Amino acid sequence: MGLLRSASERASPLLPDAARAHLQGLLEGVGLAPLKAAQARSSVIYRDGGASDRAIGDEAAALAYVVARLPATYAACVSAMNAVRKVVPEFAPRTQLDLGAGPGTAALAARVVWSSLAQQVLVEPHGRLRALGQGLVRASGAEVDWVDARLAALTGAALTRLDLTKPVQAADLVTLSYVLAELGEDEVEGLLKGLRGLFQSVLLIVEPGTPHGFKRLLRAREALLALGAEMLAPCPHFQACPLTASDWCHFSVRLARSTAHKALKGADVPFEDEPYAYLAVTFDRQLKAARPMARVLRNPVVEKGFVDVVVCAANGQRETRRVLRRDKAAYKSAKNAEPGDGV
Repeated sequence: MGLLRSASERASPLLPDAARAHLQGLLEGVGLAPLKAAQARSSVIYRDGGASDRAIGDEAAALAYVVARLPATYAACVSAMNAVRKVVPEFAPRTQLDLGAGPGTAALAARVVWSSLAQQVLVEPHGRLRALGQGLVRASGAEVDWVDARLAALTGAALTRLDLTKPVQAADLVTLSYVLAELGEDEVEGLLKGLRGLFQSVLLIVEPGTPHGFKRLLRAREALLALGAEMLAPCPHFQACPLTASDWCHFSVRLARSTAHKALKGADVPFEDEPYAYLAVTFDRQLKAARPMARVLRNPVVEKGFVDVVVCAANGQRETRRVLRRDKAAYKSAKNAEPGDGV
């Protein structure tokens, strides 16, 4: 078993220095108590199934959300984009369309992963998140177009009518990060159909690595396959997902917690693990994809004399592969495998 992983090719999951400094500046002079109270109110609304327009109802709630969630969602986006870059190393997007951009999370991540990006269009209907995102992105040295529009209303024709710095017919990269929960099932299906005319090469969807997040992603996968999409990552096949209702495909990224983050969450541990799920597809048959023969789903189980590794295989099956200790190179590779690795 050989791992298709190279640390030197992966962008860092840590929020860029300029964005961190800008965020710290926003916190100066703001008391912790109102932020904690705002976050507590937002958490209750989210747990009850409420959307962002209710959960993030004022400036304190917006700032609390960004402090608490931006570093982790950014890390998840970078990790998913690193995986996409591994599968399509020649992909060098010039334009990005980020739908449900929030505070600019996926746009900041994409600029770190793909230096080729020259134009980014960020669509975010939530005014307070959009305002925070404008400052964060500007502090990072990026000039982007922000658009106030409902996602369900966007189509290929609508994109050409937007008031942009440069006209965009279709973006090379379209991103939807932590967005599907904001939409109803019918809206998601309609949006995915509309996206067919919005991008040229890659569509990347990132969701929380929870059972509910995976279910939303699985429905999107089924809809995209029905539209003729080609899987890029993490799936090494185009067949039905082999995971059962009691299991779900997700990965995790570890990141350091800032002082403000620990204070806001009342946490002592200096790091957090963000579980995420993602899906990258293309309709571009000219895009050369180097999909792995299998994708590691779980941490390896090391026993005396062997290692068991659970993978999603190219044949569309969930398999447990046993690697014996006597096969030294394969054993070492299997022992060091991490969820998300291609093999």
